[in-house]
Amino acid sequence: MNLDEALDAVQGSGSVEIERSGGSATVEVEDVDRLGVRVRRVRVERDQDWDIADTAHRLPQRLRSLPDPVVPQEVSPELGGAILRTDPNRYDGERYFEVEVGRRSAEVRRVRVSDGERASEDWTLTREQLGKLLDELED
Repeated sequence: MNLDEALDAVQGSGSVEIERSGGSATVEVEDVDRLGVRVRRVRVERDQDWDIADTAHRLPQRLRSLPDPVVPQEVSPELGGAILRTDPNRYDGERYFEVEVGRRSAEVRRVRVSDGERASEDWTLTREQLGKLLDELED
């Protein structure tokens, strides 16, 4: 099943799973229409390990589907992961995108900070942007 077929099958909100070359993708969807999708989380899984340091340093140039560039915040191949974020000051210090990279996965979510607490927040993409985001994360 391709991305459009999987999104069309969602009634309201839910999780969409797509088999992709070299792995799979999971998209937590809040709402879908014929042009766009409100997303809570995007995750890609690979069949083979990534070089975490290399991936963390290449992602900022590849991720063009997010509204702002991401920057590595923590890169620890020894601990098996990396975290990249957009600049929270662009949105009054309250919102930012976070990309968590593991040995075989990468996950994107939008975070909202309120009263010192972090919570996931959905965001809107066109179907085309979502497809590009999945491609950018898998490379």
